[in-house]
Amino acid sequence: MSTSPALDAETPSSLLVARGGVVWLATRRGWWLWAALVMSYLALWGAAALLPTGPTDLEVFFWPGAMEAASGHPFTIYHLRYSVTYPNANGPVSLFPLTLVAMLARALGVASDFGVRRVLVLTIFAIFPLLLSREALLAVARLTSRRLSLRWTLAGAGALLLAPALWQGMLGYGHIELALMIWLLLLAVRQLAEGRPWLTGILLALAVLTRASAITYCAPLTVLMLSRGQWKSALSLVSSGLATGVVALAPYLIASPANTVYSLVSFHALLPVGHMTLSSLLLRTAWEPLVMAYDSLAVLVASLAVVALALLLRRDLDIRSPDVYALLAACGLCFPLLIKTLWPYYYYECFVLLVIWWLAQRPGIMTRARAARWAAGGLLPATLLALALASDYMISLTLAWPDTERWSQVIALGTLGVLLTTVVMLCLSRAGVASHGPASPDGPVVAL
Repeated sequence: MSTSPALDAETPSSLLVARGGVVWLATRRGWWLWAALVMSYLALWGAAALLPTGPTDLEVFFWPGAMEAASGHPFTIYHLRYSVTYPNANGPVSLFPLTLVAMLARALGVASDFGVRRVLVLTIFAIFPLLLSREALLAVARLTSRRLSLRWTLAGAGALLLAPALWQGMLGYGHIELALMIWLLLLAVRQLAEGRPWLTGILLALAVLTRASAITYCAPLTVLMLSRGQWKSALSLVSSGLATGVVALAPYLIASPANTVYSLVSFHALLPVGHMTLSSLLLRTAWEPLVMAYDSLAVLVASLAVVALALLLRRDLDIRSPDVYALLAACGLCFPLLIKTLWPYYYYECFVLLVIWWLAQRPGIMTRARAARWAAGGLLPATLLALALASDYMISLTLAWPDTERWSQVIALGTLGVLLTTVVMLCLSRAGVASHGPASPDGPVVAL
């Protein structure tokens, strides 16, 4: 493998090498160290799965569906209910790998063992956070021609892999699809930057069919292309995405139409308005029924407004700019801000996007002014982690505590503050950090 002349000066144990617009991982020596780190991370998830916990959504929704699919009925899973009315309101994509795990558990004779199967599921699904972190680092390598040192590589990967919001979502709440959806989203953005909108549409559709919140990222990418006159590419993205969605959902709609529609569409309107979002401010008012029925629409309208404002003030913004990740994060924040029911792991999606944007904005030469601006940008993902922890703590409190409602409003305003700050920093940012063309065949080289 030919490499950049920069390798003559230093030969790190592992490199990210950009070739033809695609960044590849090439190891020279010390591969065993990276393998040991990966195995240690998987083992950490396996050990954490042994912690005492009550049933989560993994046991209540996902595992029963996977077992039914493994029993030969993959398209009737949406008839399953918890407590009579609660269905699995998530798309079917995450059930494909989980069904394989269920088949393995049955073959090993541990499918009915709560503890062993939990260890098995979380250890295997811990692969997706690793894929997510790798894709995030590849995004940083694609967006900047400067070296990403071993220290920053470990820091960035550690922040993504050990973020409390990730562990809250997958371990504490049993939403094993969380990292899978974000990985698909990051793959979609990279494919779009590399000129494959049809593949982007497929990946975005799969992301939406993994977690519905991914729909907030479809509009900004499509509108961004339309605003730059890329009509054919936008049409390719939308048509491939719609075709993927139709093909993926058709078997479920044919096998069990009423249950599928109820689980994926109708049920959400029946959920009550909770706390910690702006929607909660309308509790016990005449507007509450509208919030119950149209909170998802409010999220989409708000994300479109964010896109319109950003494109109006940033006419230089395109898909190969680091600021696209800030734009996606701002649109994604509309979900925890306006959705009627907030869960702490909702913040992790935007946390990942802001970490990518923040690392890609790192100045080559750290003057005091540049360091101050960059440090201020780092406060945004840090604040999201704080909000995730605070909202998790709020959920653990009883509503009888007198200050619960007040602190619920503080969390909602905190989310709004991060959203507005992200939009302001995005609009005031300047192009030039991004590499707006495909990388040369032998570079750049980003040290891991």
